[in-house]
Amino acid sequence: MKQIVGSAAALAALFVSFAGLSETLDANAAKSALVLDLTQTPSGQLVAVGERGHILVQQKNQWQLEASPVETLLTRVVFNAGSLWAVGHDGVILNRQTDGWQLVRQDIESEQPLMDLLFVADNEAIAIGAYGAFLRSVDGGKSWQQEVHEGLLYPEDQEYLAELKLEASADDYAYELSTMLPHLNRIIALSNDKLLMVGELGLVALSDNRGRDWQRLEVGYEGSFFAAIAIEHENVERLVIGGLRGNLFYSDDTGSQWQRAKNQLKTTINGFVDGHVKGLYALATNGAYLLSHDGGESFSANPLEQGETAVAGVVAGDNIYIAGDHGLRQLAQ
Repeated sequence: MKQIVGSAAALAALFVSFAGLSETLDANAAKSALVLDLTQTPSGQLVAVGERGHILVQQKNQWQLEASPVETLLTRVVFNAGSLWAVGHDGVILNRQTDGWQLVRQDIESEQPLMDLLFVADNEAIAIGAYGAFLRSVDGGKSWQQEVHEGLLYPEDQEYLAELKLEASADDYAYELSTMLPHLNRIIALSNDKLLMVGELGLVALSDNRGRDWQRLEVGYEGSFFAAIAIEHENVERLVIGGLRGNLFYSDDTGSQWQRAKNQLKTTINGFVDGHVKGLYALATNGAYLLSHDGGESFSANPLEQGETAVAGVVAGDNIYIAGDHGLRQLAQ
């Protein structure tokens, strides 16, 4: 059985040990504990999620802790069509209604942490995570169905499974497939209704039909990727991806060809923030972030004064907020 090693799920589990899993009973304590993601709503409100099911909302420059229906680690929060959504460990999917946050889905037995969530249309969403977890909703998030995508495997693995399918029982085939699927860490929307997904074992995959079929792309690196972003660079949609040991790549042709970015800092890349005129920020482990002023072709290392591991960030006005194992704070620039 494949273990969660070198994946965002392992990273999240490691962060839990950093935070100490202490009781956090108020917003001040929660915003200083482990926070794995934050987003900004169209109204300008910041929302963050993290350990023990913490959900934090910024009101008038003060962070408030909202009531959460779960105590499991939350990994991602997104805004769609006037509503907030969050995913996390135990296959958790949450939605904030007018009367507060509601539990939409939970699957404790599967032990599949969900790592990302993307709405590909107002009523259609995809949630991904460890062990190839891939869920789709076509009714606005009310119900979710599992999907299995063999196209995420290496070609030789697909050939092996095709032969196995002729000989093995359906249960044996399904089990073998489940052990081979990589951990899925990030999924983003591109132009022309295309999707890009990155994950374990060098996974970089492209879909042109809302994730119903996937084509694995060749990057030239077989380590895990945790971060992906699409930015505009010189009137072209540029894709930038990052992963273990400071490995960063960029592409200007929707992933057909990839170039390795220049970076001297060999630390894991967890996420990106598009600072526009300020540059492209790559958030990393071990008390550092990287900054690029040429669209991700080269990065310079900068220290985080608190020495934390940063995993997510968002631009809010003239400020950049970051989240990580030291909680939430503004990035000094």
